[in-house]
Amino acid sequence: IFIMIMDIDKLKKKFPTYFPVDKLPKEAKEEEIEVFRACFYGFCSKSFLSYYEEWKNCKSKPKGYNEEYIGTYSMSCYEDIKDLNKMLRVFKIHSKYNNLVLSKGKTNIECGMILKAKDKNDSGSHVDFFLYENAEPIKYFKVIKDE
Repeated sequence: IFIMIMDIDKLKKKFPTYFPVDKLPKEAKEEEIEVFRACFYGFCSKSFLSYYEEWKNCKSKPKGYNEEYIGTYSMSCYEDIKDLNKMLRVFKIHSKYNNLVLSKGKTNIECGMILKAKDKNDSGSHVDFFLYENAEPIKYFKVIKDE
């Protein structure tokens, strides 16, 4: 596992200009791990954006959208597919997105930094994947059948 710690100036050059680098938790790191992701719009680039990127240009934002919260600037993934499926059930996501597929991939260090739930003392296997400018995480994922 490759882990690297960087200073703020280097980070600012890697992330998009809107990204609040100063809010990035110190536990966030470049690390390649296997994760699962729900692709709400099918297996396409639009399904591999941060929550902020997905909603920034929409007039009406989803309930709970908060630009002060660092997680808004991440792409949500899960280390355990059971946690992903639980989230989909809880939010009844299947009924809202006809093109939903599940994907499995890696948090490639070329694409960004991660923060695991357990690193911020949360339970579950959620992973915040903070994407660098021009990252293409879709390249490191593939569609899967529900496991």
